[in-house]
Amino acid sequence: MRRVLPLVVVFIVCSSSLLYAQEEEPLFPLGKSWVAGRDLPLPLGIGGTFYWQEQDYDLVDFSIDPLPIPPEALANVAITNSMREINAKVDLWLLPFLNVFGILGDVNATTIVTGVPVIGDLEVEYNGVAYGGGFTLAGGTQRFFASMTTHFMWTNLDKEGSSVRAWLVTPKAGIHGARGAIWGGALYQSVDEEHSGSIMVPLFGELTYDVVLRQKTPWNYLLGGQINLAPHWDVTAEGGFGNRKHAEFSVTYRR
Repeated sequence: MRRVLPLVVVFIVCSSSLLYAQEEEPLFPLGKSWVAGRDLPLPLGIGGTFYWQEQDYDLVDFSIDPLPIPPEALANVAITNSMREINAKVDLWLLPFLNVFGILGDVNATTIVTGVPVIGDLEVEYNGVAYGGGFTLAGGTQRFFASMTTHFMWTNLDKEGSSVRAWLVTPKAGIHGARGAIWGGALYQSVDEEHSGSIMVPLFGELTYDVVLRQKTPWNYLLGGQINLAPHWDVTAEGGFGNRKHAEFSVTYRR
């Protein structure tokens, strides 16, 4: 966390300077005349988010050097992953229907592989910097809305030989008004996680392992809501359920 904190501070300061540099009539979103008479969200936002997730993984590849392990011996291996992320996010409504954003934060996670032949259980803990970005396409009426968010995430982890990459798509639909919104939807997540390292095993000594993992179930369902606490402040909470569980809480300042 100490490593990523200076980056987050610079991220926030730079973004804040953009917020206060805006004129009384903001330039964005472009194309406001296309939706004349519609209430649009304030164009520029900066916020903080806490995100927790737990899901099962599938084993894509596993090797222990110098011991050969036949694929059929890995049939009963079970993998679980839990992660926590705290990040800063800056977003801009570039067009009335298009929001673009960037994310920078701190991630902590644990992946547990159980039932591995010879070594038994393998637990990998890692933390580091998570960064990424994406876009949201949205549309609706004065009462209802629908959106589709796509974003890509990468990590710079403290554990050598470890990497995590994720691609997420979140379709939502709901009801909105002057005080906030509620919605339902789903989360599609494609995760590629890789770890390599060494482990001490009785009778065999130090062995080198390589493991490649992928999400077990791509989709889960979600419910969420947003409350407008003040003209420039929003609070959002969301929970996911199904084969993947997640919880998200964020506070955003818009201008």
